[in-house]
Amino acid sequence: MDQPNWNPEALSFPVDPIPGALIMVLRECRVRELTLLSFEKKRQAFQVRTFVTDNAKVNYRLDEAVKEPSSVQIELLPEHLTIYNHYGRDKAVFFDLVRGPSGMLSHILVHVSAALPHVALGYARAAVNRLLDQFTAASVNPHPLSIQRLELLSPKDGDVIAYQLVIPFSGLTRIGSFGGFSPAGLFAGHHAIFREAISNPSPFYRLLLAYRAFEGIPILRQRIAKAREHYNIEERMPKETRLDKGELGRMQLTPEVRSLERVGQLFAYFGYLRDGIAHFLLKPDPSGEGHIYLSSVMVSTYSIAGALLLKYVRIESRQLEAYYRKCVRPHLDRGTLILPMEQYRERFVVVAPDEESELYEEEI
Repeated sequence: MDQPNWNPEALSFPVDPIPGALIMVLRECRVRELTLLSFEKKRQAFQVRTFVTDNAKVNYRLDEAVKEPSSVQIELLPEHLTIYNHYGRDKAVFFDLVRGPSGMLSHILVHVSAALPHVALGYARAAVNRLLDQFTAASVNPHPLSIQRLELLSPKDGDVIAYQLVIPFSGLTRIGSFGGFSPAGLFAGHHAIFREAISNPSPFYRLLLAYRAFEGIPILRQRIAKAREHYNIEERMPKETRLDKGELGRMQLTPEVRSLERVGQLFAYFGYLRDGIAHFLLKPDPSGEGHIYLSSVMVSTYSIAGALLLKYVRIESRQLEAYYRKCVRPHLDRGTLILPMEQYRERFVVVAPDEESELYEEEI
């Protein structure tokens, strides 16, 4: 099949999925076939179709995400192009690049030998990731290519059985009339880290940023506690966030993870994932197997853990910020904070330093 099936009927996916997690979305009309393929555990050839983008979208509805065509500035001159990516010795993988009506790349097709459908999707993702690495490195004009979604095709008729994609950060934000934002103070860095994390399509980068944010929590607690003591604030600081056991169960995490109680324990448990992605390039493996390990089935683990960690570090940060704004900030702002009035907006503009070498820092 050269043309994707844009009518997936009804879809099945986890209840209350966490944005940023990589999941397999099922077509309900194909659940029986997928179940049989998983139950048989019979090694066979699967075809996986990959849609790619160089302008990743991270905010749309899931039912729209499975219909989104590739969006890349890659013009494919032949209608169908078969290429290989060689890994050395006798290891290589062939790919079929298919042109769309616009003349641009429509999708990439790869064949995977596997016994389980979800494993086929995992290793297809690994292979396509390595191909996109080559494209990005070899192009005269480097493209920020990333995988948009994978489609698992039926061995019987070539129709779509299931999709694999990252749960989008869907939702509509409505903005009414309001004055503006009060000073972020200590939490300006956390705001920036969170926006960077959800804007980037990489589950590896999202996990690293979750750890970066969490590593700043003890410093924030220490500084807020010091201010609480200095200003004799009676209200106690919020305790460390407790984990939602029901959510951990719905995500089908291991019993060991489900036994954890607090957010700090969760970050300690998944520390090996942070170390793996932060340091794996420091010890290059000539065979490249380290890259396969981190990019194939492990990408699902990274995406789920990263999404979960990012959610909880945000909860931890937000409750500390709420306390900071309520109990500490009023003492800091007393007699110094000027409320900007719109009729005097010419006074409230971005002020650049006179010298380029001069550092301009907001005092928090």
